[in-house]
Amino acid sequence: MKTIQFIYVLVIIFVSLNMGCTKQDSVTPYDPNNPQQPSGCTSADSSVYQASINGYDYTIGSPYYGQVVANFKFIQSESTCPSMTSSTDLIIANLTPNTISFAYNIVFHLNYVSWSYQNAVAIPPFSSIDVGNINSNPTRVDLGSFVIQGSNITYY
Repeated sequence: MKTIQFIYVLVIIFVSLNMGCTKQDSVTPYDPNNPQQPSGCTSADSSVYQASINGYDYTIGSPYYGQVVANFKFIQSESTCPSMTSSTDLIIANLTPNTISFAYNIVFHLNYVSWSYQNAVAIPPFSSIDVGNINSNPTRVDLGSFVIQGSNITYY
């Protein structure tokens, strides 16, 4: 009998806690012209995480040997409304006064999660290129580690 009373008390406490803790957010007005915006979603339902990694040129004989020649900026957007979605975009900046081209391979690790991406780019002097979406894994890019390997670095 004491076990049943204990369970009833736990149920009453649980129901009371849930009734007393409701989330009050301002709801973004639904825009019927934007099919991507579901009704009832707020800015609290989304997050943005960023990571920035400098790329060095260690090619023997390079005019920029040992210097930072590029910056890899990872921007991860997550949303939980109406369901969990994640998108990691990449922007690569050329930090030299020459056009730079190179192939690259990115490997990301956080605990037991990993993903990779590879591509090649040519970027004008002191410019950047928006590579776009490179991954949809929800593992946070600001908490993990990156290994970025470049090859065939050419300046012209």
